[in-house]
Amino acid sequence: MATTYNDNHTNTPNGSHLWFGYTFETIKDADVRVMLNGKTQATTKYTVNSTSNPTRITFNNTNIDSTVQETTGAPKTGVTVRVFRETSVATPSDKRVTFQPGSSIRANDLNKIYEHSLFALQEEQERIIQAEDIGPDAIASSNIIDGTIVNADVSDSAAISGTKLADNSIAHGKISDAILSSLATSLTSTTTELNQLDGKSITGTLTPANTNDIPTSSAINAWVINLLNALGGFVAIADDQKFPNANPDPDDDAGTVVSIADAQGLVINGSGTTTTGRTLGGSTVTITGFPASLYGKTLEAGMGVLVQTTSTLNTYTYHRTIGKEADLIALSDSVNSFNERYRFGANDPTSDNDQGDLFFNTSQNLFKVYDDGAWIKTVPTDAQLSNIAIVAGNVTYTDDLGFVTDSVSQGTSGSINTVAESINDINRYAEEYKIAASAPSSPSEGDLWYDTANNVLKFYDGTSFKSTTSGALLDEDNMATNSATQAPSQQSVKAYVDSLAWLDQSAKTDGSLIYYNNSASKFKADSTITTSTIVDGGSF
Repeated sequence: MATTYNDNHTNTPNGSHLWFGYTFETIKDADVRVMLNGKTQATTKYTVNSTSNPTRITFNNTNIDSTVQETTGAPKTGVTVRVFRETSVATPSDKRVTFQPGSSIRANDLNKIYEHSLFALQEEQERIIQAEDIGPDAIASSNIIDGTIVNADVSDSAAISGTKLADNSIAHGKISDAILSSLATSLTSTTTELNQLDGKSITGTLTPANTNDIPTSSAINAWVINLLNALGGFVAIADDQKFPNANPDPDDDAGTVVSIADAQGLVINGSGTTTTGRTLGGSTVTITGFPASLYGKTLEAGMGVLVQTTSTLNTYTYHRTIGKEADLIALSDSVNSFNERYRFGANDPTSDNDQGDLFFNTSQNLFKVYDDGAWIKTVPTDAQLSNIAIVAGNVTYTDDLGFVTDSVSQGTSGSINTVAESINDINRYAEEYKIAASAPSSPSEGDLWYDTANNVLKFYDGTSFKSTTSGALLDEDNMATNSATQAPSQQSVKAYVDSLAWLDQSAKTDGSLIYYNNSASKFKADSTITTSTIVDGGSF
């Protein structure tokens, strides 16, 4: 069969290749067409070269289709590039030969006509129907043969709706064993428990006498609400701005409890009464009898309140508050934490001990704390307290408060009083002056530090520690700092003067002239007395 097209010939689409070859014969370059993924491209998007080897088309960057082309015009990776022949037979001008009356018939002309028709027939014979050849609604369900659509024809991303499946259309044999096994593994119920559901049905109404129905939660909720409403014992409202317009008590009297789920913003005055609540119709609600602990308070978000009806419309009495869930959880956590941190028993615990744990030893009658890997007594025993009292009774005051090993005359009460009066200054001295090999942490401006590593006394200027001598003398041999406030050290002055060597007197003679030698960066003396020209250096 003749070749009328080539797919991805010579080059593979990779986002970089711009030209692709073809092997079929053509009558003219205009008959060479190009498809990208089954869509015919405009002839302006490429050029044809029928004289090269191989013959080829080359893409440009005109009218880029970003779905199949890069910005350069090169087809993207994975795109199918089809170069095909489409011999034009559409208009009379497409005829290759026109015979004139009385003219001779040449074999070459007949061959051109035959070739033109042959090319068009070859193209029609090899033509593959593309998506662009199928118009809207061209293929109806009746045109599809049953069984011709296979698994490969359905996209992996296709979301088949459950409504497309007929009831009871999936038999047990169509469900894989793996799926059944997975379902069985995820079930926690026993066969006996599952069999209890046999013959039962889910119902939206609660009928207590019916033993075959399982009511939904909404049915149970409705039943309970109706029961409570019938009894007149309990009414729940969302917040303090949604009280019923009428008295919720069935007898229009006292006794029915109204639960306010969130009483945020309820303001209680100094006598235990609030009037900030409202009915659904906007009427003022009065609640009395709040405890003294709530006088002058505004309730926070999440706090609930239970109140009772009275015989007076829109007037209620306080019953109790309901704490926030977060507060209850925090309290529970605190209680649990305390239970874990405090224990008691006859023997000190040997496990689950953490720093700070408390324990009362009932056999020793001692209260202990866990510290540094051991249980430590927190208070002296009665016997120890008794001994302390005995010692205290035998201790008398004297003026000598020195060390035990010191002589009795070491200290005086006057010295002690002086120290006591100066204790603040002593504490300040200890905080502001440190002796160490490394700089103190968290210093304050003005702190002193004796650096034992370098034997230097330093002060903190608010940024870093500076030597106390750094502000007096500047030790700098080249005087580069050019400071107007710091004097140079004797050593730095000598080093600086010695480095100048401004006058070389090695060749000095009487009457010689002084000049500056640029290469030596020095002044020199001319060994030859002249008046106009300097022998070693040039003229002035």
